Amino acid sequence: MKVIKIVGVVAAVWLLVFAADAAAQTSLYKVGAATVSLKDGRRNREILAELWYPASAAAQESDYVYAKAALFAITEPVKVVRNAPPVEGKKFPLIVLSHGILGAEGNYAYLCRFLAARGYVVAAPHHVSQSRNDFKEEELFRFWKRAEDVSKVIDLLLADKTYSAGIDSGRIGFIGHSVGGHTGLLLAGAAFDFDGFLKYAAAPLPEDKLPNRFHRLIAQGYKIPAADAAGNKKNYLDPRITAFVIMDPTPVMSGFTAASLQAIKQPVLYFGASKSTIAPSDQMAAFLKAHIAAIDTVETHAGHFVFADEGTWFGKLVASEAFGDGESPDIDRKAIHARIESTCLQFFQTHLSMNKETSTLK
Repeated sequence: MKVIKIVGVVAAVWLLVFAADAAAQTSLYKVGAATVSLKDGRRNREILAELWYPASAAAQESDYVYAKAALFAITEPVKVVRNAPPVEGKKFPLIVLSHGILGAEGNYAYLCRFLAARGYVVAAPHHVSQSRNDFKEEELFRFWKRAEDVSKVIDLLLADKTYSAGIDSGRIGFIGHSVGGHTGLLLAGAAFDFDGFLKYAAAPLPEDKLPNRFHRLIAQGYKIPAADAAGNKKNYLDPRITAFVIMDPTPVMSGFTAASLQAIKQPVLYFGASKSTIAPSDQMAAFLKAHIAAIDTVETHAGHFVFADEGTWFGKLVASEAFGDGESPDIDRKAIHARIESTCLQFFQTHLSMNKETSTLK
């Protein structure tokens, strides 16, 4: 079990220490990006997903902004080729990324692009009614739908020859932030203690923002549909996913029992955020390490949103919480992102058995 700390300026020191392995992880491919529509017939649900993938060497990358308001960019651009032809004749590992509540599938473009440039296909589904553009309060009681989304995205990508031709179905990983991290724990086999969480949410901690939302809804007389109560109590283990990255996940300590977490056998990489208002990071790390056998932890001295893309000057102006990084002047989000990229790559290379850059089609 490893524990790594990334604290403010110290992050730059970590980058120097790991310069040798970073040099070995330079880009192998141009990066293609596309928005795809996947039809979930069983649930009568359209799943939009953002894809990043290794693209043809002839593709010409250019800056692309994933978050805008009016004419202004909210996040910094990343270099991709929209709808580029993919690399042919090779299969790559698949990583599915789950965004947080009030987030979006394009919020982690820096990390998705980094992985795609090094031989991964990354798919980030849009969780309907749980993103910043279509959020509905009652969806707070439907986190289980996210796990279904992730598994269904895997189903649909592997069933469609357009995508499956470039995906190694035996090497699938997961990344999730915030409630997306909770989704990862469900997919790893942990069972959500929904009844216990509702008791906790009845009198939430002042700094724990997510349960406060539940508390407000219940206080207003919202009745939880039986289907949602039942959905939160099912098992969502997806054995195809064999490596999990979770970033400041929530709800965890109030939502999973020790016995439930002990059921997780797959390797887990946990990123904490010491300035997070979601839950005390040190307590979260200790709780997870005590109950998940194969877990590594990485601590960042920053806020809950440090894992998302960098903000432009305009983004910092209109969304200060998302880009404030715990309101600490010493936080270097770019440096922290570089370490997140490197650590995630090493984790997936190890646990998805990626000793070579790709698997070649026979």
